[in-house]
Amino acid sequence: MPTSFSYHQSTRYNRHLMEPHVLDWQNQPLPYKIYSGIQPFHLPEIRDLYQGTLSRVAGFEDISSSEGTLDLEDLSRILYLGNGLTGKIRQGGGDFYFRSAPSAGALYPNEIYLVWPGSDDLPSGVFHCGVHNRCLTRLRQGNFVPAMRDSVKTGTSDPVAVFVITGIFFRSAWKYRRRAYRYVMMDAGHVMENLRLAIRAAGKTCRLVVAFDDPAVNHLLGLDPEKEVSIGFIHVYAKETASADILPVIPPNISVDPLPKRIREASKTSDNEIRYKEILDIHQAGIGNSGLTVPTADMFTCLGVSYASFRPIHYPNGLNDGEPLEQTILPYSKTVYSRRSHRNFIPHPMRHSQLTFLLDLICRASDDSDHAYSSAMAVGLLTGNVAGMPPGFYLIDVRQRRLHCVFERQVTDEMAAVCLDQKWLAHAGVHFLFMTNLDVIDRQWGPRGYRYAMITAGRLGHVVYLGATALGLGSCGIGALYDAEAQRLLGLNSASVLVYVVAAGPVKKKLDDSREAV
Repeated sequence: MPTSFSYHQSTRYNRHLMEPHVLDWQNQPLPYKIYSGIQPFHLPEIRDLYQGTLSRVAGFEDISSSEGTLDLEDLSRILYLGNGLTGKIRQGGGDFYFRSAPSAGALYPNEIYLVWPGSDDLPSGVFHCGVHNRCLTRLRQGNFVPAMRDSVKTGTSDPVAVFVITGIFFRSAWKYRRRAYRYVMMDAGHVMENLRLAIRAAGKTCRLVVAFDDPAVNHLLGLDPEKEVSIGFIHVYAKETASADILPVIPPNISVDPLPKRIREASKTSDNEIRYKEILDIHQAGIGNSGLTVPTADMFTCLGVSYASFRPIHYPNGLNDGEPLEQTILPYSKTVYSRRSHRNFIPHPMRHSQLTFLLDLICRASDDSDHAYSSAMAVGLLTGNVAGMPPGFYLIDVRQRRLHCVFERQVTDEMAAVCLDQKWLAHAGVHFLFMTNLDVIDRQWGPRGYRYAMITAGRLGHVVYLGATALGLGSCGIGALYDAEAQRLLGLNSASVLVYVVAAGPVKKKLDDSREAV
């Protein structure tokens, strides 16, 4: 049976053994999922977005859940902020749209579904959320929210809604082939974090779920599991969670008839899709081993590096000459709308307070998730050009809110070489590093642990993107790297790997190099 270790090692990049690969443009996958013959429900136009600050939405202040369920306007805003179309360029004779969540290679493999208990303005059912037409397509009728709660065997109250995030393998595999499983999971983490923040902005509380009955949820959504799979979902709660007592419900299980073949076939995105056995095997191996337990040690202690306590992480009071923080950063909604991947870094120092703000975001995002699964990932950073901070390699203890120093020396240029010789990385102020020990996650959760690690890397990498955007900095994520070289540069043990780098720092004022992560 494949393991996290065997899959990762079999798909690593080696500078001297790179396989030539030409993209088959005639077989490029469709970027949107289309259901023919079903009348959709149109979401209302967004009249205004949430006015809260990024700091408040991200958890610096408590958000009290409002009464009642979500309405259609809330759904419209949440889905737009979660993975909506936020920009357009001309490409290949047509229009190409960027989204609010970044994606490796701008391939956008993830879809969002809504499990809805029913309301005055939207009947109960299971819906696909169309990013391209801002519509909800109902795939099943009835209230399956209690069944979704039952599928994770936790909690006593029913959510007011459930968002399910899935991944379509071939959208990413078209470019990244066997390695694509990494990116489908990381991209799902980006979308999940965007949705989590949007739900908080709506005044609701929520819970991320990654341990669940995979076949049952795939069946409920009508997915072809060799093409598209459920990855995780988000339970949305309000103060009063009695919707199951008010609305007629399906009994709490997901034993339902299969959806029609035409719905299952909607997971197909190209006429000539390639099935990569390595991707299907690692995903299948993780099914049925979804229990979450807290590891005995924090992941950063399992990397095989020595470190010394450096300094605590405190929330900065201001960024510019003592100005209050909230007067110097973009509002939350504008931050999401403005976020892009920018590579045009300049050798100008980041303020120490800017770095501290980003570190605090990471700590708080880790606190807001289930520690069991977020502990599958260790977070570190390479400082290159940060005022008042020696260049070097540091680890973040997110629970104790401390930085630990591994070594002090300038290595951002070497990391740029590790990341497929993308030299622009050397000018970034800081590289955030997302690392895991593959043996540890295999022992803890079996092959499913690989999902937990990659989803967490995407989630925490996303708060770096948003935080950098709010501060007026540039940011860009890199998942393509020479794996063994990264291991040697950082001094990691043989089972520990770097899976994701998110660079941040000052960029040219004219942000004319906007591309998604590679």
